[in-house]
Amino acid sequence: MSRFVKLVQCNDVIEAESIRIRLITDGIPAVIQGGEVATTLSPIVGTMGYLRVEVPEEELDRAKTLLASDREMVASAGDWNCSRCGEHNEPAFELCWSCGQPRDRQGPIDRRDASPPEP
Repeated sequence: MSRFVKLVQCNDVIEAESIRIRLITDGIPAVIQGGEVATTLSPIVGTMGYLRVEVPEEELDRAKTLLASDREMVASAGDWNCSRCGEHNEPAFELCWSCGQPRDRQGPIDRRDASPPEP
């Protein structure tokens, strides 16, 4: 059986669960430790950092690389307008928050011309 080791420490359950789901989506087993403390101490756990995402020791490097790649992609991405409904979306959204259309890989929009495309 694999030994699980800490990948990241999180400030809240949403952050930890988002990372866990991202890893599992890419085939990396992941668990959240400290969730029982978060449930018990929810008003203060954000500042205490009890939650941590753990992965099998042999997957640690791949998990770190995946998360670093995701952070780099979000940092370099820009705002975008949906090709279906024209709604403005933040860089982190891969799907339009309004209609669910996947992001087109045409690059970020120019903020000076943020008007939606004609239907």
